[in-house]
Amino acid sequence: MKTALLILLGFVGITSVSCGAMMMIEPTGSLLLLDLHWLKLTSFQDYTIPGVILLATGIVHLYAWYVVKTNRRNGLWWAVAAGIFIIGYEVIQMLLLQMTYWLQYSYIAMGFFIVLVALQLKHKELI
Repeated sequence: MKTALLILLGFVGITSVSCGAMMMIEPTGSLLLLDLHWLKLTSFQDYTIPGVILLATGIVHLYAWYVVKTNRRNGLWWAVAAGIFIIGYEVIQMLLLQMTYWLQYSYIAMGFFIVLVALQLKHKELI
């Protein structure tokens, strides 16, 4: 179970950091084939702020990966927080854009699995 958690944390962390950085490097979204028109219903003029938030979410995932991997105190709670962060990011994105894409559902599912596996491991730790 811990291996599955580490894989999920690492995958979401690496992809979130890289995509967040690309959104900040090219705020028009062209590096990720994003259309600026999608932001028309939001208060964002470009993808800079969403990129910063996604980058921060990815950093939380990578930190959670590190503390779980090294068996640090509260590592599993960091994993729970990371899972909640990606779920929140995707749900807010769907609400603001008023459109959905299969990747959003994939990352929401990964976030739920991160939370569930971390809580399962935390429960075993407490027994």
